[in-house]
Amino acid sequence: MSLDHGRSIVGYVIAGILLSLFIGLISYGIAFFAKYMSSILSSTYEIGVNTTSNNNNITYTTIHAGNETIQLPKPRNPALSTITDLVFKILDVVINTLTHPVTLAVLIAITLIVYAIVEKRGTSISI
Repeated sequence: MSLDHGRSIVGYVIAGILLSLFIGLISYGIAFFAKYMSSILSSTYEIGVNTTSNNNNITYTTIHAGNETIQLPKPRNPALSTITDLVFKILDVVINTLTHPVTLAVLIAITLIVYAIVEKRGTSISI
């Protein structure tokens, strides 16, 4: 195995160590971004409901993202409420996966391993 062509395993190990130093920060940033976007959505929904109707009873769905709790408003329309229940369940799985540091580290490691294998074979990844 020659070290003078392409990336070596040592390079990937060093990149993994550096990435592991920041994995907690990355997962916290994802949780913070999700909470920030949900607060924008909630504020917009509350303003719209207050403007268009006299009934201000808004129900919320709670999603836990890391150490944060996100509350998202549910629509009053039964058809939209059914659709948003499914979307919120999918969002819950995605957010919990991305805000759990070990799972995020495993996903990044698998991505780096696949990238190394593809590069070793001489093919390219096209996205």
